[in-house]
Amino acid sequence: MTRALQNRIIGIVVSLLLVPVAATAQSTISGLVKDTSGAVLPGVSVEASSPVLIEKTRNVVTDEQGRYSIVDLRPGTYQVVFTLQGFSTLQRDGIELPANFNSSVNVELKVGALEETVTVSGASPIVDVQSSQKTVSLRREILDALPTSRTYAAEGSLAVGVKVVAQNVGGARIAAQQRLYVHGAAAADNTISVDGMAMNSTYSNGETNPNHNDSMTQEVTVQTASPGAEVSGGGLFINLIPKEGGNALSGSSFVGYTGSGFQASNLTDKLKARGLTTGDGVQYIYDFNASIGGPIVQNKLWFFGSYRNVGNANVVANSF
Repeated sequence: MTRALQNRIIGIVVSLLLVPVAATAQSTISGLVKDTSGAVLPGVSVEASSPVLIEKTRNVVTDEQGRYSIVDLRPGTYQVVFTLQGFSTLQRDGIELPANFNSSVNVELKVGALEETVTVSGASPIVDVQSSQKTVSLRREILDALPTSRTYAAEGSLAVGVKVVAQNVGGARIAAQQRLYVHGAAAADNTISVDGMAMNSTYSNGETNPNHNDSMTQEVTVQTASPGAEVSGGGLFINLIPKEGGNALSGSSFVGYTGSGFQASNLTDKLKARGLTTGDGVQYIYDFNASIGGPIVQNKLWFFGSYRNVGNANVVANSF
């Protein structure tokens, strides 16, 4: 292979890495716009803005039935502004939009001066009236606060009705496979995705999945019923929503370690008399996880990267 061809291949690969990829774990803000008499208002400009959008804002216009839909939105906090000539501008602040969610925002505009702006701050919609899916959303602050082993299985088991086949007390099985069950479905029917892209392996009929890099994850959604058409199995659907860079440089880190000295022994003389020489134990557990992201070009190009090194060694009873 010539040097010129090598450079061309490297250039193509780098270009593909920098091209924005359309994510499939997106949410939507939609609704109906009326005036105070109840008549629908077509032609209303609807603008959604949030720091999580690299382009900062998304704009749509209501149709002839007064309806609008802003699709492909990243999870985050949004401000939505409704504008129509001859009517007061209405601004909705603090709309918390989780992943895989259709937030219904219906508003009424009143006739008023062009410069008048009405700001409404209230609770975000918590029920998705557009879908029958049963989705539990686990945000980063929840994942950091709860003492889990920071695996997809430990996080998925936080949803009501999800059962894990092997308990992971204190992270003792952090590098081992933990199969999840819901509604009696086989573990092979589960789908584990990163931003909608399945990462199921073909080993053991699809029951085995790779451990994920927890520091890359901003939010985890767990669907226990009525998954979308993109999911082929009828079992659990766990979607790991990745972090993205932003206009400010930021990062995070997590370091955890434990050794055998932190574990007590319950090996009694009676157990020894029956032939048990050693009990189950932990030799060591370690977890190093870090991430960093920021701008390359403000409002144009961001970068994000993360790294994880995790492992454990367990002592099996009556072994040495």
